[in-house]
Amino acid sequence: MQPRRVSQAPWENRFAKPLGESLLNSIPATRRGPVKHARHLLLGLGGFEESVAWQGVLKWTFVYRAPGSSSPVAYVVPEPAKPRACVPVPESALPALAKTRFGRQCRERLAHAPAVDGVRWVTLDLTSRDAAGTVAALVERAASAHSDA
Repeated sequence: MQPRRVSQAPWENRFAKPLGESLLNSIPATRRGPVKHARHLLLGLGGFEESVAWQGVLKWTFVYRAPGSSSPVAYVVPEPAKPRACVPVPESALPALAKTRFGRQCRERLAHAPAVDGVRWVTLDLTSRDAAGTVAALVERAASAHSDA
């Protein structure tokens, strides 16, 4: 008897690195637009570079870094049921970000994000083009505030 093979979505098969397009295509069409928009906006900020990397619990994820940097500035998690972005925000950038006008959801997520070793891990659902814009604005302002600190 042959063992039964379980089919996995491209974003969750740790042993087969997917292409970005296959990650996008695994997201239902009704949820794909905000993810595509977030990727477009993040690539337009400061020359960030995109890669696809296995991120453990986040599975296969789009990772964004400044050129020559090893520290990611954002992650776009293409989970088909709930696409989202995760932005690591240094706590040193929080005072400058407090002066920024973000929407209520972003402010609450920033205030209540779990902190690990001086970094707040802000997670925002990618449910609309506006949400994608908020992610890009947060990444841009956090990077700017961190470099000014």
